[in-house]
Amino acid sequence: MNSITIQNIITTNKHGTVALSADLLGFGKKKELYFEVDEKYESFLASDASIFLACFFPAFANKGFDLIIDGQVNARNYQNLRSIEEVYNSWGFRRDSNSRIYTRGSFNDSAYSPTCIGAFFSGGVDSFYTFLKNKKEGGEKITHLIFVHGFDIDLLNKALFEETSARIRKIAEAEDVEVIFLRTNIREILDEMISWDWGHGGALCGVALMLRAGLKRVYIPSTDSYEQLFPWGSHPALDPLWSTEATKIIHDGNEANRVQKVSRYIANSDNALEHLRVCYKNVAGKYNCGACEKCLRTMIELRVANVLDKSGAFTRPLDLRAVCKIDARSPGVRVHLEASLCELERKNQDEELQQVLRDVLLKSEKISFFRRIRDGVTYFDGAYNKNRLYKVLSKRGII
Repeated sequence: MNSITIQNIITTNKHGTVALSADLLGFGKKKELYFEVDEKYESFLASDASIFLACFFPAFANKGFDLIIDGQVNARNYQNLRSIEEVYNSWGFRRDSNSRIYTRGSFNDSAYSPTCIGAFFSGGVDSFYTFLKNKKEGGEKITHLIFVHGFDIDLLNKALFEETSARIRKIAEAEDVEVIFLRTNIREILDEMISWDWGHGGALCGVALMLRAGLKRVYIPSTDSYEQLFPWGSHPALDPLWSTEATKIIHDGNEANRVQKVSRYIANSDNALEHLRVCYKNVAGKYNCGACEKCLRTMIELRVANVLDKSGAFTRPLDLRAVCKIDARSPGVRVHLEASLCELERKNQDEELQQVLRDVLLKSEKISFFRRIRDGVTYFDGAYNKNRLYKVLSKRGII
């Protein structure tokens, strides 16, 4: 049976940053994985092995290798592993029954007394909604935004990271909060084991566990509303199970779909309208390409809320011809387009956009031979090629 070993877990401080790193051995390879943060937040770091347990558990639940972690983990996390795996099992994950997790024992968080409140923040609809909702309705204020370089922005894409981080600093300054910028190569490693659709939730919880010496609560913004829920890497049934005695992890925002999030809070925030970032294709370093599926459906949501013309986040107008080409067969795309159509019908407005959305949703039920080929190439490009083919074709104006 294959195995993965996490060993040599150390914390180092150099050149103004503090890093938690480890060696990964497995499948005939040895790699170093790391999480770096400004030394200002060194007191926030819990340098045990819990972060690695959370990060690699989704792959373990799916692949079924022995996971050997040469370090101690949080006791509550370890006790919750059975409950966490039951969620994955209900989604069809089936690991090899002989595979096991080995650690050097567990401990509770009695030594930690965190006082701050964090929220993951990418600049997208979900993270803006969680922050703005907490600001207006919450009890204790979110004190720290957490932005992770290496999750949705490639580590080599320094230009886009610099622009994004500059905008997030402006947001934080305007909102009187701090930003924890964290850099990691965990996605590069996990992408070889499991799709990021499934792996990102464990990675988010892992980062929360890493910062739990300073954060007593960490918000993970939701992707879908309760009525839209489907199996996904970050989920309200999963994320809270990674909480510890000292830190509560909260999956937040399931009471609203994206259209409602935009209408209730994004539409009323100049900060959000100016700095909203939703593009995950990262085409030619653009902040938002305005052409990918996620950009298009976000522009649709802004148009539904009658604020698209007020947003400076997109440099090109909404092209309904491009909307017509959206592939809505994926549940993660379809539910959001359906929500936009439902809201337009409720308001009895924008008949042209309504008809386009109806056509897209109807067309998505028909699968052509060539679309199957395209889907296969798209999956391979994203899962194994870091979307390089998409980037080349988009730069040349082919797609």
